[in-house]
Amino acid sequence: MLLTYVEQTIEAVMSSDVEEEAFGFPEPRSCLLLKRKTDSTNGPMAE
Repeated sequence: MLLTYVEQTIEAVMSSDVEEEAFGFPEPRSCLLLKRKTDSTNGPMAE
């Protein structure tokens, strides 16, 4: 598989209710959200 395009972003966000419960946060906390998009030569996106 040959990768043709990669995009990655990092955003500052506040934790959601689900994340607070999962990580045991007593209140909303600042977090980093990482998003990645990768395309390959044969069409489908790859991670």
